[in-house]
Parts: sequence; C-alpha cells; structure tokens
Amino acid sequence: MWTKERPAVDAPAAVSTTHFVRAADVPQVDKMDEWHAGALSAWTPAQQAALRAMQASKQADKDDEVAEQQAAEMKRWRRMLKVWSPPIHAFVDLFGAPHIVLSALLALHGLYLYLAPWYLRFLAPNFFIYLLPAYSTICALTSPADRALWMSYWLVLCPADFFEALLFRDRARVLVWYPALKVVACVLGYSKVGSHVGQSVYGAIAVVAPLVG
Repeated sequence: MWTKERPAVDAPAAVSTTHFVRAADVPQVDKMDEWHAGALSAWTPAQQAALRAMQASKQADKDDEVAEQQAAEMKRWRRMLKVWSPPIHAFVDLFGAPHIVLSALLALHGLYLYLAPWYLRFLAPNFFIYLLPAYSTICALTSPADRALWMSYWLVLCPADFFEALLFRDRARVLVWYPALKVVACVLGYSKVGSHVGQSVYGAIAVVAPLVG
C-alpha cells in the first residue's frame, strides 16, 4: 500500500517535490504525540528512518530495564529461599530458577491430590517428608556442617512415624488434615526457625538440642 506524503517542511534544501513512502516503512509507534505525527507526515524517508531507529533504541532500553527487574526479583526470591530453607533451595536450584521450580512442584502436588484416588493421596507428602531429606542427607555426607541438621531431623521423624503407626494405624491414610500437618512440621524441621549468636537455628535442631543437653 502507498501513501502520499505532504511536501517536506524545514528540510535542509527547499524541495517541493512530492515523495511517496510505503506504509511498511513508516515506524510503528504505540502512542504517537503531535511531534511524531508531524514527523511521519512531513519528514523525508531518511528522517523517518532516523525516527524509526530512535523508537527501536527506546524500546530496547525498556526491554533491558524489564529484564533487569526480573533478574533482581529472581535474586531476591533465591536469597529468601536460601536463607529460610537451604535444603529446598539446593534441590530446586538443580532444575532452574527456584521460585519457578518450587511453584511448579507445588502445582504438581496439588494436581496429584486433585486427581489421585483418596487411598493414594497419602503418597503426595512423601516428597517433602522422605525424598528431599534423603537427598540432602546423602549430600551431607561430604558436608560436615549439615550433618547435625539431618541427624536431628531423622531422630525426630523416626519416633513420630512409630507413634503414627501405633496410634493411627491405617487410619492416617484417610485423614485429610494429618498429611498436610505432617508436611508443615517436617518442612519446619529443616527450615530456619530462629537464630542464635549469628547462626541459623533449624526446627529439628531446636527440638533435639534441649534433649541432649
């Protein structure tokens, strides 16, 4: 499609010749002010190309700013998760951005709880109760700083599972509130619940430490 352009105004050389500019060559601007509108109708093709380059540069600056904001937000989530629960952070960081992977993981758990039969729903919490702690315990074999945490965690979990089997037997599988309560308790077991002398205090250590003096 061809559009007829009005004679050039304030051009370096006074030329009254009529120029024809293709519509595809006109820069696409979302919100044009009066200055832009006058430029599109009165400037030469070279000047319009300069305007198009300017608009592209502004859009590139906006894209860079948005990317920087997203990177800062991801770093903030990563820092918060790493401080609150290093084991969860270390696991989800293997697969990508922590906040995205953790959100996807929680969504998959919710989908499983929605689709799975009632007698299989008790399996959903096992990831946070057994699988993730087991992976972190294996990693702690080469990290002495984490051994106290996972020794304390299993010392708390094993008696809890024993009394669960003793008191509830198979009824624990049909209780709706108990698996959710157990997941929250276990996650708090390997998450930060306080600090002492500038060091993080995790839930399992806070439970076991008074018992061992």
